Amino acid sequence: FSEPSPMDRKNVELLRLHGQLAIEPTQDDLRSLAQFAPDPWDAAAMMAGLRTLGQENLAVQIARKFTNDPDVSFQLALCLEETEPGRAIGFLNHSLGQDNAQPLAARLLSRILEKQGDTGNAVIAMEAALSLWPEELEWQLKCAALWQNLGNAEKSLEHLISAQRLSPDNPDLQIQLGRAYIAARQPGDALKYLEPIVRLVPNRADIWGDIAECHIQSANLDLALLASERACEMDPGTVKPRIQAGKVFHQKGEIEKAIHQVQLALSIDQDDPESYVFLA
Repeated sequence: FSEPSPMDRKNVELLRLHGQLAIEPTQDDLRSLAQFAPDPWDAAAMMAGLRTLGQENLAVQIARKFTNDPDVSFQLALCLEETEPGRAIGFLNHSLGQDNAQPLAARLLSRILEKQGDTGNAVIAMEAALSLWPEELEWQLKCAALWQNLGNAEKSLEHLISAQRLSPDNPDLQIQLGRAYIAARQPGDALKYLEPIVRLVPNRADIWGDIAECHIQSANLDLALLASERACEMDPGTVKPRIQAGKVFHQKGEIEKAIHQVQLALSIDQDDPESYVFLA
């Protein structure tokens, strides 16, 4: 074999330093990389290492020569996320404008926009991230939550279904999916997820309450009453199943029993607003 050229050795050392800065950066590694004539790729690696070492201000200074590079703009946004979120959003928009195939940049943009209260644009950025990395379970769940916050039960449900495909044996996810079907007013589908769970954990009052809500939506009033009674048995100090039972009795025309359930709810929580709304 021939002796590696000086250029080959330099490239190997650069790759080693980039890998070290990504895994466990040290000041020695940063100094070594700084000895090379840095290009944007090197600058972004140095910035990532400095961020890990808690030296965001120095990382921002390194970026000054390369702010048009998408990788450097992404690292700048990471440095500024907490202190200057407006500037961070600007750098991310620039970075994604240069190269839109950056799922981590799109995810970061979504996170910052959500913190700023801009849920509408946050969900757009989250969808862009998922279009590139659809196998990210936590991202699917976050996108579902964002759509739910916007009042779009159907879009939320789409992402929960995608999440459930990624983690089919996750009981917490099955409960979320059941509740999403309730929000979408699809009680039959909700029961397919909630009933197996309540067979495994029959003492979960909240799930019995969800099942009661499914039967209320389906106008299966006797089953709704049974489920709400089970919820009360599992947790006598909770208000929701009392209100549900009151609604069922009201729909059955049994007004005195309905009022009695609401009075029981108020004896648990005398300030419960839903009880007063129901009584009115």
